[in-house]
Amino acid sequence: MFCKDLVLTTLKVNGVKMNPGCRVDEINAQGVRAFQMEQQKELFFPADTVILAGGFRCNYENEFADKDYPVIRVGDAIRAGKIKDAIYTAYHKALEI
Repeated sequence: MFCKDLVLTTLKVNGVKMNPGCRVDEINAQGVRAFQMEQQKELFFPADTVILAGGFRCNYENEFADKDYPVIRVGDAIRAGKIKDAIYTAYHKALEI
């Protein structure tokens, strides 16, 4: 079983630095040049190893707003999550049709 807290603690204990909310602009032999989106500033992280972990979020809330037919959003079209949650949502939305 995956335990997020255990993984995050293990990373922290081993000196791994995490920087969420950054856009990576360049990875080179010296490290990573990034842009911190919230603070609107450029950063540089000296590094010999880089791990990129990206999350997903829905950007299509109004994608089908101009259609002449109803569009029912389920799963990751609502919010990123687990497949079992997407199937559950889709099943119950289908019952409403």
